[in-house]
This record gives sequence, C-alpha cells and structure tokens, in this order.
Amino acid sequence: MCGLALVLLTILVSTSTSEASMSDRIIEGDILDPRISACGVAVNLGSMASLRSFIETSSALSGTVRLRIAKRSASGASQTSQSWGFSSGTLGTSRVDVDLPARLFLQLDVADSAGHSLCRLEQELVLDMNSMPA
Repeated sequence: MCGLALVLLTILVSTSTSEASMSDRIIEGDILDPRISACGVAVNLGSMASLRSFIETSSALSGTVRLRIAKRSASGASQTSQSWGFSSGTLGTSRVDVDLPARLFLQLDVADSAGHSLCRLEQELVLDMNSMPA
C-alpha cells in the first residue's frame, strides 16, 4: 500500500554534515506505531544544508509534533522548543538557521490525536564545513 507522506518540519542549516557523511542521508526515527512505515529526518546539502523531518503513514492521521533543538557554536549556545498540530496530512513548516561550526541535539516526537506516540528521534549532529563533499 502506498503510504501518505506528511512533511513535518523543514530546518535549514547554513551548510552542514554530521560526524558521518550526511549528504542526501536519511536519519531514521524509531517507529512506534504500525500505521507508520517511515519517519525521521532527511539531510540534503547544497549551498545550505536542509534538514526535513518526515513521516509516512498508511492513513491520514492527525496529531502533534514536538521539536526541541539545543545548539552550541562559536556564537554561543541556544535552545528552542516548538510544538504544533497536524491533521489530514496538512502541516506547516518551521525553519531554523544555524551558524557553523555547530553541534546540535535534535529531539523529535510525533503523536496521534489520542496522544499515542507514532515516531521518536533523538540525534546529535556535528555541523562542520570541513566535512562538506567536494
């Protein structure tokens, strides 16, 4: 069955990779519900790095997304926490720009409208221009 793709979040980061090569890489989240076929964060590099969280479902779900980001870089440390609802596959986007080099700790939690967890991801990303592909 073809899954319904819901774009959950777009985070643009000023150019990045993590400790492993992150060009066009998927960071898989933990799937916590059988209605979910995939979830996580896609990382794509261009003139900037783009991190886009996603979930693929077998039905149109509604619920809540919670995102927490802790950042440490030469410009200092900061934290942000965002929460928003989604329904019938319609969801807005959120963007965060980060200076380099930086270290991010990303937490993503997605739950359905009844509060049952659908997907969870915790990931540390090391963003460094020296690890950019040629």
